[in-house]
Amino acid sequence: MKKILVVFFAAFLVASCFDHEYQTSKSYNMLASFEYDKQYGYDMSNYFGNDSLYCEHTYGYGLGWDDMGFCHKVDSLTREFQGGFVLSRLKGKVYADSLELNKDIDLYRVNAPADSSRMYVVFIESELEEHMPKHDVEFMMDEYGTCKVIGCYVNVPLYVAAAAVKEFKDGDYLSLKATGYREGKVTSEKSIDLITCGDGKVNLAQKWLTLDLSALGDIQYVDFDVISSNENVPEVFCLDNFGAQVSIAY
Repeated sequence: MKKILVVFFAAFLVASCFDHEYQTSKSYNMLASFEYDKQYGYDMSNYFGNDSLYCEHTYGYGLGWDDMGFCHKVDSLTREFQGGFVLSRLKGKVYADSLELNKDIDLYRVNAPADSSRMYVVFIESELEEHMPKHDVEFMMDEYGTCKVIGCYVNVPLYVAAAAVKEFKDGDYLSLKATGYREGKVTSEKSIDLITCGDGKVNLAQKWLTLDLSALGDIQYVDFDVISSNENVPEVFCLDNFGAQVSIAY
């Protein structure tokens, strides 16, 4: 299971300020675009702390671009990911049979045109559940309001697209399921096919796909599950522009 913990819901309000005597309610449209700009003083490492989702791009994983990396756990000696996800800006090579791929790079390069997004999240493989956050998306202000997920953009890495073209047969698929939870119960589920194969043809998205998550309703958590019908095609996907409507009483 690959996990991501989106903390942006908590960034705009501090729960300790509340006295539980609510007088005002406001709604916010929240969007996690995963963009950042150091020139405006947004120091990611200080913001998230030492044992957080953030680590510097010099994490020693053999990846050679100037970028940020996110993960839940990093090996203290090797600095390799033990689980989590990567924030990347690698893009611009929609899959073609003639491409020579490098797993260390193209597993984090989205299979979409260069102008489709500047930064996005790539879920990575991990078999170590203890290194993963409990949920993929967490609404941290549940005690003080509601969170209704709007949707997000999804796609696959270039490396995954290439593996599907090579390995998939008719009936094979790579799908993504989003499940909403509230008070320990499932609110709803929404699925989308990222790659399919039929009539001898592998169908790949040439641009970001819109995943409408409004049916999940008022949630506390959202979990993503990637399912590949072929073990040779990695269960990895890219995510961008995660939006939600948050209402807070104070």
